[in-house]
Amino acid sequence: MINNSTKLPKIAIVGGGPGGLLLARMLQQNNIPATTFELEASMDTRSQGGCLDLHEHTGQKALKAAGLWPEIEKVLRYEGEDMKLLDKSGKVFLEEITEEKGSRPEIDRLQLRDILSKSIKPELIQWGHKLKKVEQGENGKFDLHFDGDKAVKTGYDLVIGADGAWSKVRNLLTDVKPYYSGAYMIDTKFTDVDNRQPEVAKLVGRGSMMAIGSNQSQIAQRNGDGSIRNYIAFKAPENYLKEHGITDFSNVKEVRARLLELFADWDSSLKQLIELCDDNFIPRPLYTLPPDHRWENKPGLTLLGDAAHLIPPNGEGVNLAMLDALELSEAILKNINNFNDGIAEYEKKMCERSNEQAQENPNTLMDLCLAEDGPKKLADWFASHAMPPEVEAGAEGK
Repeated sequence: MINNSTKLPKIAIVGGGPGGLLLARMLQQNNIPATTFELEASMDTRSQGGCLDLHEHTGQKALKAAGLWPEIEKVLRYEGEDMKLLDKSGKVFLEEITEEKGSRPEIDRLQLRDILSKSIKPELIQWGHKLKKVEQGENGKFDLHFDGDKAVKTGYDLVIGADGAWSKVRNLLTDVKPYYSGAYMIDTKFTDVDNRQPEVAKLVGRGSMMAIGSNQSQIAQRNGDGSIRNYIAFKAPENYLKEHGITDFSNVKEVRARLLELFADWDSSLKQLIELCDDNFIPRPLYTLPPDHRWENKPGLTLLGDAAHLIPPNGEGVNLAMLDALELSEAILKNINNFNDGIAEYEKKMCERSNEQAQENPNTLMDLCLAEDGPKKLADWFASHAMPPEVEAGAEGK
């Protein structure tokens, strides 16, 4: 319990994604200030990607506990649960149209991050701080060193790594590094799609469209601003892009031509997703950590989200990061004067949950999207689950 005599720990959260920001919000609610250090210069530095569906027992649960659900509800899109599944010839294997409010409404990543960041006191978010390393001093406290001319931040009792796939905080806990999963994802976008490419808008509809061929897929999602994101995915060796001359992504004409060669045997209605998209292709080689990844607890350090349990996109990443944030905040609050005991329990539970999910779901969504006979396998998978998941484009390279 926290009272006026409680000596509060000095806490740093590295990474201003949904998990890190939600943790900061939860701690702030309980009068525990924690400073979040984010490498991006501001909220508007980049688009944050497309949308995601919020899951009832993970993301929704955490956002409700943080008192943010009324704001979140204002921007939710239940029609975003519409889904079509096709093969590369354009044959429809499955189509679902949402008639009523479902349990996994969509939200744009930018809207989610905006709501989270605005719920935290401005002085507790330090933008433009790219972490270089964390060092522990002789007094047992931690110092944060940043790139450029940013001052070293010193004297932290607890440093939390919410800094994603290539976490610098994780380096102090384990030598395990992410490894290439065997697949690439190219992120593309259609702005003002209803007016500029009505045929693409009709193909995708209000929600998502998944088209699958052998070792290839295209997964398109409608976003809240009316745009469409399309994720072009394919299995390939890690050096594939370099070997095939796709290295300069500013050379849009060449990249587009190479991708059309790769998808040459796809139906023309689906190749237009490559032909007509905006002149901006973002490569995302997909990396992962071992499903049984865990580390020995070290006082004053811990991880959440992709920094702790990185897997190829399966629709769970952001939701699990927010559940991590909720459970970590509860662990810290359980005994604020001896928070490391609570963190050890949190880590044990989180790692067990990640390992169980890996054992129960050996085929990730991306595995099914890139499988032989993928449309049928994915249609069968959907039939055995209450709701289809959404792909989250993340876990990109360094």
